Amino acid sequence: RNKKQVREALKNIDCIVHLAALVGDPACKLSPKATEDINYKGTKILCDLAKNAGIKRFIQISTCSNYGISKINNPATEESELHPISLYAQTKIAAEKYVIQEASDVFSVCILRLATVYGISPRMRFDLLVNEIVRDAFLTKKVIVYQPKAFRPFIHVSDVARAINDCINASGKRINGEIFNVGSRNYQKQEVITHLKKYLPECRAEIVDTFTDRRDYSVSFKKIEKTLGFKTKININEGIEEMLNALQ
Repeated sequence: RNKKQVREALKNIDCIVHLAALVGDPACKLSPKATEDINYKGTKILCDLAKNAGIKRFIQISTCSNYGISKINNPATEESELHPISLYAQTKIAAEKYVIQEASDVFSVCILRLATVYGISPRMRFDLLVNEIVRDAFLTKKVIVYQPKAFRPFIHVSDVARAINDCINASGKRINGEIFNVGSRNYQKQEVITHLKKYLPECRAEIVDTFTDRRDYSVSFKKIEKTLGFKTKININEGIEEMLNALQ
């Protein structure tokens, strides 16, 4: 958000992958103003300065949470209506709209709407659904599952990195002005527990049917496969096993 520092950081750069944001409902609720300033206004500043600096490519990381609620038998595509039910999603949609409108022949922009990410990473996050469930099961042999029949799309963090890399290396014509859903599969939350129990059969699941989180959506990932040939490589079983080995 510091224009001077950002301008200095953009020297000798030809592509930006913009991941910086306050992520998730709990973090965004703590400070709505900071969420707006970082997720939207910060993106706007970075995009403007990048374009002015002659940077050729801008890849904006967004979220499938923008869909909010969708019909399970009709997975959301990139053209589907958005139903943001959180400040986080609202700010990410606003950022998307701004970045897309800045696309030009010399400034290629692309939006990646990520599914819920899981897996081991250097900056480990245990506030994401699969990671949180695996951690709790490992430590306490018990997991709490809200809205067990709600659907979510998921993707391993390594596959996210591969998708970003594909967008960096693709021709500008193939990605410019495009939005891509990036994910592996859609699962009900209770299905994740079923996969977890293959590795921790003694784990007990406590089902809580509350509506603190109303998100319930499935997503189509056909566009990125058709356009860039991108397919995920890691499935949820491999991700769960990876995390349990690391926790051990």
